[in-house]
Amino acid sequence: MGSGASGFATAGGCDPDNLGCVPGDMQLSAGVAAASFPRAVLFDLDGTLLDSAPDMLATVNAMLDARGRVPIGLAALRPVVSKGARAMLGVAFAELDPEACVAL
Repeated sequence: MGSGASGFATAGGCDPDNLGCVPGDMQLSAGVAAASFPRAVLFDLDGTLLDSAPDMLATVNAMLDARGRVPIGLAALRPVVSKGARAMLGVAFAELDPEACVAL
């Protein structure tokens, strides 16, 4: 087992500093105390702490491109980013009924 910069012992050559690593393949190495890890991790996806609208726009536009559709602009998506995926898909795929958007 190797050890990445994060202090995890790795199995099967999995490097935790590499995005391809699967968390289930990692174990704490002897030198890392569990107390050094945070008790909670918070994610902000609605733009309160971080402006996530450009990232969400890139994802929505990738979905549109994969379906041969024209990309949308940030001004169209920004007002609904904090309302969740269904709202964003409703803007991007406005011609679809709500059930079809859920299927996406």
